[in-house]
Order: sequence, then C-alpha cells, then structure tokens
Amino acid sequence: MTAINLLSGSIILIVLGWGAALLVLWNLHRHAGALTKRGFATAVLVATALALGGVFFLLRQAIHRLPQHQLLAVFPFIEKTPSGYAITPQGLAFAEQLTAHLRQSQSPEVYPLPPEAIFEIANPDSLHVPEYLFRVARSAGVRVLALGVYGARGNNDFEAQLRLFNGENNEPVLQHTFSPSPEAFAELSRGILKTFASENASAQSVAPTAKNKEYYALGLRFLRHEDIAAEASLLAQRDTTDAALAGLSARATMRRLRENRAHETEWNDALKVLMPQLQRVWRRDSLGVEPHLLLAQCHLQQKKWNEAEKHLRRARARDGRHSKSYVYFAQLHGSRYAPDGFDNELELFQHALKLNPFDLEAMLGATDYYRLNLRKKEALALLAQYRRINPNHLAVLRTLGRFYVMDNDMASVLHVYEHIIRLDSQDANAFYNLGIAYYHHKDVDRAVQFFERAIQLNDHADARLYLAYIAEQRGEAEKSIAYLRERIRRSTGDDDVFAAEARKQLYKTLLRRGELPKDLLPDTLKRE
Repeated sequence: MTAINLLSGSIILIVLGWGAALLVLWNLHRHAGALTKRGFATAVLVATALALGGVFFLLRQAIHRLPQHQLLAVFPFIEKTPSGYAITPQGLAFAEQLTAHLRQSQSPEVYPLPPEAIFEIANPDSLHVPEYLFRVARSAGVRVLALGVYGARGNNDFEAQLRLFNGENNEPVLQHTFSPSPEAFAELSRGILKTFASENASAQSVAPTAKNKEYYALGLRFLRHEDIAAEASLLAQRDTTDAALAGLSARATMRRLRENRAHETEWNDALKVLMPQLQRVWRRDSLGVEPHLLLAQCHLQQKKWNEAEKHLRRARARDGRHSKSYVYFAQLHGSRYAPDGFDNELELFQHALKLNPFDLEAMLGATDYYRLNLRKKEALALLAQYRRINPNHLAVLRTLGRFYVMDNDMASVLHVYEHIIRLDSQDANAFYNLGIAYYHHKDVDRAVQFFERAIQLNDHADARLYLAYIAEQRGEAEKSIAYLRERIRRSTGDDDVFAAEARKQLYKTLLRRGELPKDLLPDTLKRE
C-alpha cells in the first residue's frame, strides 16, 4: 500500500466515524430525547472539530512522511587495473549516467541518491573498497546499493559490471555485465526498476546532460575537497555554453568563500561573475534542479529572501525528494516554510536526512539546532552516528570539538583537537579552539602559543580578539589596541559579531585613555 493510499484510507475512516457519530447524536436528540437542541449542536461541533483535527494531523504528518520508496545509493564505478582498484573521473561519469536514467523514470518506489553524496561523509580514500561502502551505506540506513566495476578494453572502449544489493544480504540480487552507453544504462535502469518497482516504470534511452572529461576530472577533485575554484572559473568563462562547468564553478567558488570567511565585498564581486553564468544555465536547463539550488544560495547570500524562496520552490517542484532544497529553506524565516507543515529548522534538517542520509549540511544543521537549544544529548548522539561512518571526518570532529570547548571539558578538547591536527596539521581553527580552551583554563601562555599558530597558518582573524584580551590583562595596552584594530579591519560585514565585539572593546580602551577618534564616538557606535 502506498503512502497516498494509506493517507486516503485514514481520512475516509475519520469521515465515516464522524458520520456515524452524527447519526448517533441525531438519534439521541430526535428519538431518545437524551440531548437538547443546544446540547445536540454543541456535540456536533465537538465531533466536527475532532474530525477536522484528525484530518489536519494526518495531512501534517504526511508532509513529513517519506513516500514508500527505497533509497538507492549508486556509488562511483571502480576502475580495475593491473595495479589495483581506484575511483576515477570515468567511474564517476558512469555512476552519474546510470543515476540520470533512473531518475528519468520518476519511479515512486526507487529514489537514487546522487553519486557524489557518498563523498560528503565517507572517507574518499576508501571508496574503492566494497566492504567499506557496505558499512557506510548501512550505517546511514541505505539498504539498496549499486556497485560498479569497469576496465578498459582498448580504443577508449570499456567493459563494466554492476551488482545490485538489497538489505543485509551480501549476495547481489542483480548482476549485469555491459559495454557502457546511453542505451545500456537505460536497459540496466529497467532491470533495476523491475527488481524493486511494482509499477510499470521504465527508463528512457535519453542521454543525460552532456558533461565533458574536464568536468568529471575537476568534479572528482572538488568532491575530494581540493580547491578548484580558479580552474573551474577559467573554464566556465572560456565556454559560457557549458552548463555543467558553470554549476561546478559556482559551487567551488562559494565553498572557498565560505571556508575563508570572505568579506561581504568579496562575495559581491564573486556573485557579479557567477549570477550571469547561472542565469544562462537556468535558461538552458529550465527543468533542472541544480540551477535553482545554486541561484537560491546566491540570493540567500545577498539576503534576497523572496528570490531565494522562489528558486527553492522551483527546485522542489522539479524534484521534491532533493534534500538540499530543504536544507537551504532552513535559512529563511519560519513564516516561509510554515505553510508546508514545518515548525522549525530542525524539522527541515530531519526531513532532508530522511531523503539523503549522507547530507552533511543537514546533519550539521540539525546538530547546531540541538546545540543552540541546549539539547546536547541529541546532538552528541547524532555526531556519534556519523563518527561511526567516518571517525576521521574533519567537519564532524570540529563540531564535536566546539561542544567540548563550550562545556569546558579540557580532556575531551585536547583529545579531539589533537586528533584533528594529526589529520590536518594546517587546520588553523583547531589551534584557535585549543587556544580558547587554554584561555578559559587560565593557561594564558599556552593559549597565546595556539592563537599565534592559528594566525601563522591562515591569518586567523578571531584569534586576534583573544590576543587583545590577553594583552590588556597583561597591561600591554598598545599591543591590545593593535590587535583590536586589525580584527576590526578584517570584518566580514555587518553580521560579523567578533568584529563588533572588537569595536566595542576598542571604544572602551580608547575612552579610558582619552583618545577616542571620530569614527568611534558614542553616537556612531553600534549598541547592543
């Protein structure tokens, strides 16, 4: 029974129950005389309110309930060579083509996750090991796996084999050897659908959006978290007709800007280049999801909420099961998603994780919501779940470390951040957070060492604010003022709370010294 049939049946039962209640009340009033006219009217109103409440509850729950589909993880095909196995751009291309054909079927019972989803949470160096892929998928709750292997046969020709697994059984339910082509992927898609879909869904032999070798080579590096923004931007500007490269360039540029905590002016300069590219992509691919998601992210950065909502709703209209549209909706005001049945950001993140358990942004968003609402136990449980998938995932470890810093749990702080530094010795944020931990434990000398190391690694702006506090405590006023001025100069915009704090601190310091400049006079200082 599908979710729609179950919902319809439940509503019908409520309506029948309401009708039966009315009939009983009518008999009690009309024939038995047990109810007065006023009592009868009151009872009818109560029964109607209860029925409507039940219907509303079911409709609301249905919004959050997944359709009766199985998540299918199509992993990048693994290249088999005489020297071993590896994940390659060609293997990523094969997985994307198969996924595209499966999605064309729009089967309500099978939903293929994008092949790149696995890179969000798994260890990319282990993706060529089938046993690891089994463990990751099943830890995330994905039960249907498509694992492909391919090898070269000469003259740019390949032979591929795909094995399909379902449930806990490691024996494949479908195994197919083929020469990759649009027709072969369409045939393979039909075989997969026959295995899992009870309806007559079929995959058409329509080639997915063309993507060249350069795209997949850069795309795989992007998924491995390399900085490809400059290369992708150059290629996208060289060929403005390539929609795939334009989208990849936008994603790489926005990721770099976020990670570098770029100033608002840097964002504006970048968006002046990206927006026209994405608008052209949207016009050429009006039915696609990605252009709308990318444009929505740009508008969110620009605080153009109406435009962001418009593109997110268009993305959901084209694919209501794409997790990112719900993740980005969480950045809007609650009044914009309340009509869809979501009370808060957490419900959006939870829904996104049901659609794609590998969605790292959704997981971190849910964790952050728990943290802000003092629901530490739930946050740590969610982080532990994803640590079981990949105990060395830096974003998960960083989030866990911030929890321990907030709790002033020095032993755990040291354990987590020393682990992070072993994985990435250039992680300035790890040294910065260790500095915070030592600062709150009154070990100022060690704190200074870590803050200075964070500045040395990537010119860490916020470390300067703590160094200013320490310099002031040591009576080094000139040094404190210099750190504060430098932190203010590195402000990323009006939302930079650390820059605002530095400005207030500088105001207080200069006020005591009688050296208040015009730009920090009380009438121009932004108050809390």
